[in-house]
Amino acid sequence: MKKRIVYSCENTESDGVREIQIAMTMSVPGCGMSQVLKPDVERKRSSLPTVRQVRVQVVFDPPRATQRMAEATHLQLGLNY
Repeated sequence: MKKRIVYSCENTESDGVREIQIAMTMSVPGCGMSQVLKPDVERKRSSLPTVRQVRVQVVFDPPRATQRMAEATHLQLGLNY
């Protein structure tokens, strides 16, 4: 089970060059993996063609909740949807 959730991913493009802003959360505040995952996401998205800048913000508001999971995730985890 993945312990992170992407809340938003916004792409803006100007003159064929893209900037990406991502807001994501971890399973709990203070999760040590945020310092590993944030630069990893930035590095991987920066390698895409025409991407000039990637900004990843780790947020905890709104709080993570199972209601935000997709129906397929609920089914995979055996949760009621």
